[in-house]
Amino acid sequence: MAMKARMMPSDTCFKTSCFFNLITFSGRGWKASELRLKSWDDLHKLWYILLKEKNMLMTQRQMLQSQNLRFPNPERIPKVKAP
Repeated sequence: MAMKARMMPSDTCFKTSCFFNLITFSGRGWKASELRLKSWDDLHKLWYILLKEKNMLMTQRQMLQSQNLRFPNPERIPKVKAP
C-alpha cells in the first residue's frame, strides 16, 4: 500500500518550533564506484533530491538568522554541498 505525502500549508512549514523538533539521521556518503554503476536517470534524481535538501536547509538557516535564532544541526549543510 503506497503512502501519499501530505502537503502542509506554507505557514506551518516555516515555524521555528518545527525546525527545533527535528531529529535528523544521515547515512554514509556514496562511493565513486557505486555512483559509476548508477544510470543517468538515477544520478539526476539523486542530484535533484540533494538540490531540494540544500535549498530547504539554506532557507531554514536564513529564516532563523533573520530571527536571531540558532540553526540546529549545522553539520547537515556541508553534506549537501557540491565539492
